[in-house]
Amino acid sequence: MIPEHEWLAQAKRLAIGMSLRIQHRHENRMNMKIVNDTDRWYSYCHKCHEGGVVMKEHVILGDHKTPADLDVRLPTDMVLLKGSEYEIPIARYLAGKEMALTYLPESELYYSPSRKRLMLQVEQKWHGRDVTGRSPQKWMNYNNAQIIGQPGARACVVVEDLFSMFKVRWAMRKHPDVFVMCALGTQCKDELVRSLLLWHPDLTLWFFDADDAGDVGATDAMRRMRAFAGEHYRIRPPEGDDPKDMQCLAIEALICNAIDRREP
Repeated sequence: MIPEHEWLAQAKRLAIGMSLRIQHRHENRMNMKIVNDTDRWYSYCHKCHEGGVVMKEHVILGDHKTPADLDVRLPTDMVLLKGSEYEIPIARYLAGKEMALTYLPESELYYSPSRKRLMLQVEQKWHGRDVTGRSPQKWMNYNNAQIIGQPGARACVVVEDLFSMFKVRWAMRKHPDVFVMCALGTQCKDELVRSLLLWHPDLTLWFFDADDAGDVGATDAMRRMRAFAGEHYRIRPPEGDDPKDMQCLAIEALICNAIDRREP
C-alpha cells in the first residue's frame, strides 16, 4: 500500500468525483492517479502497481458512483467460472489480452459480478483482475500477497503480473528446469529476495514489461541481487509489450536463448 502522506492531502483538495494524475516520489511522469469519490479517497500508481484507500467518516450523498471494485475485502459473490454464464465472455476478454483459459488453473478461477473481476486463487491467496478496462487498479491482491511462487529449479524467470506468469509457465511447460514466479509489480521486495536466497537458482532472468517501469525495476533488482550468488540477466519483450503479449514459441525461444548464452 502507498503511504497516505504521499497522496491523501492532494486527494482531499479535489472536488467529489474528480480525479487527477500526479508525480509519485521521484518518478519523472504523472504515474499516480488520485480520486475523491463519494465515500473514500484512493490512489493508484501505474509504475509501482500499488495504491491506497482511505474511507470517509461522513459520506455525502450524491450521484457519484462508489468504486466497489477497489474494496480490499474479498468479494462474497464469487462463482466458479467453469460452466457459468461468465465463462464465454471471460474467454473473449482473455483473448483480447493475448491470453487463454488454457493457460490458467481451471479449478482456481472465479468471477465476481459485483466487482467485475476475474478472481484467481493462487497459493491460498486471492487476486482479482478488472475486466472492464475502467478501474484505476487492474489487479487487486487480497490477503496481503507479496509474491507468487518459490523457485525450485536451476533457472528462475521473474515476471511482473499473474497473466504473464501463467502464460510463461505454459510456454515453458516442457522445461522442468525453468521455474516462473511473479513479483506482483516491479519492486524487488524483501520476500522475493528471501525466496531467491533460499532456493538459490543458478540463473535468474528478469522478464519485466518492456517499458520504463519494467526497465528500472529489473535494473534495481539485479543491482540488489548481484551481491549474492547466482547470475542475473534482464530479458525484454518487444518494446511496449508485456510477456503475455508475446507468442508462446517466442517466449520459449527468448528464455532458452538466454540460458544457452550463459558463460560456462
